[in-house]
Amino acid sequence: MKVDIHTNLEWFPTSKSSSTRVYASVQQMADFLNVNEVDVNFCLYPRDQYHMLEKLAEITPHIQHIGVQVMMGACAEDATDPEVLELDVNDPKKSFKNGGLCHGIKIASHRGWWKKGDEVNSGFCYGNGNGGQLYNSRTLTKWLRSMPEGAICSMHMQGDPINNSASIPTTVGMYAYKNPDIKFIINHCGDFGQGGLSNKPKKYKTIQKKDGEATYFPAYRYAHSQGLIFTAVSMANTMHNVMLDTSVYTPFKGKMMGKCRNWAIGSDYPFQIKADNEKLKSTSKMMINEEKKFIKDLGEERVKKCHEDAYHWLTADIETLIKESEWYEEPDAPAVATEEKPKVSAMEDKLNNLLKELESKGIKGRSSSKSHLKSALYDWRIEGGWDNERYKVLNCDDKGYAFLSFTKREPRHCTLRHVFVLEDFRGEGVGVKLINMMKAEMNERGCERLRFFADLPSVKFYEKLGYNWHGKSKGGLPFYYGDSQGNLIDLPKAQQGYNHTEPEIIVDTPSLPRSKSVSKVEVSTTLAHDKPNTAPKW
Repeated sequence: MKVDIHTNLEWFPTSKSSSTRVYASVQQMADFLNVNEVDVNFCLYPRDQYHMLEKLAEITPHIQHIGVQVMMGACAEDATDPEVLELDVNDPKKSFKNGGLCHGIKIASHRGWWKKGDEVNSGFCYGNGNGGQLYNSRTLTKWLRSMPEGAICSMHMQGDPINNSASIPTTVGMYAYKNPDIKFIINHCGDFGQGGLSNKPKKYKTIQKKDGEATYFPAYRYAHSQGLIFTAVSMANTMHNVMLDTSVYTPFKGKMMGKCRNWAIGSDYPFQIKADNEKLKSTSKMMINEEKKFIKDLGEERVKKCHEDAYHWLTADIETLIKESEWYEEPDAPAVATEEKPKVSAMEDKLNNLLKELESKGIKGRSSSKSHLKSALYDWRIEGGWDNERYKVLNCDDKGYAFLSFTKREPRHCTLRHVFVLEDFRGEGVGVKLINMMKAEMNERGCERLRFFADLPSVKFYEKLGYNWHGKSKGGLPFYYGDSQGNLIDLPKAQQGYNHTEPEIIVDTPSLPRSKSVSKVEVSTTLAHDKPNTAPKW
């Protein structure tokens, strides 16, 4: 068995800094895969070209194709607008969950084009967005949360030693621990190795050709490359849902893969082939040559096992990968047989089954009940909410749910964490009933203060119930702090930052990170709506 973990079908995106056109037709890729005797092709296909992947699979039935959708636009004229983008992995007709060829998404930090309103720019920030890119971690987090369990996110790593760059293996590790049900591939083992600069310099003190002055950059670049690759290996060895793509080979990668558990050889075809060399695109032995380099460093048996392990990782379910992790330990068997206790509460089991039902219906979108339920279940699981009396889930006739948490200290607060109504019951007043149920719960607990952040499309709903706003957060979320009836109370010192002008309700709000504690996170209490920027019917 031979796995190529990195091929690029049709046009691959350019960028502001690189106008190099990279292209391989369906037939050229089919020829390449056959010449290189590839059995499993992990293929990056253009955003709107799923049919090309289907065509490739049709003419190469002996090869298994695992596709990921390239999210970036190929050129400025074809820039991607995330607000209207549909993920193929969430499409029942294209998703691997239903026998389709799409297993996830491909995202690149340096290549590809994006659109926001009338503005177009290249590049995507994996971090908080300080580099001038149009989109950042909020957008990626939103996509990851919407994807089904076992989906794959392949992330490009540039390797350039740029100050404060988030295109590094530790960033992928962060996404991996926050999204344990999604698989992540660190492209290029953290460093593409371009231009030979990642190789060891012949001399520590080298001479620049332009002005004759000495430079120490090659030594720094070499050390930087080693650090990235070493970190990537640590991530793959430790985390169940991280895999390394080696493209392209460097001597240090060859050395380090001997110490790595989850890695696969990638050709990065047709990169490094000139755009006008049509013949070489069909006859290139890039994958064979990459494989030979690792065989020379590690031996044929180790490379053979690498292919087998890579295929297993790509196709295994998340639970299997967790159990195979070196950190996993089976629970000790009880010394004396006792009555088995249920692993989950009745409500948790009910909502887990509801989530499966919503996923099977193909319900999707940020405002969908599936999206809100998935986020709420994650929060309750991470924070131990099911076994904590300070957490409460309200059920309104199986039509809608509200998730509440309460503080211990005086004066006691109720935080409205999540509210959603199932699509079939919207417009029946379920939202109002849930708010009234929340008020009754607060009275029963002797809790007089309420706080929540409201997603923008739900603001009018709250205002009709008598709620007003102290102001808005940095992310644009209106903030309420008062009693349960809508009377504002002076903000505590820690939350004075929200006490400013009335929120301007003109834009939607991006998804929030999963991992922050409830005391610091801007909690979304979106009341699921039908259309953006309009008040829902209740």
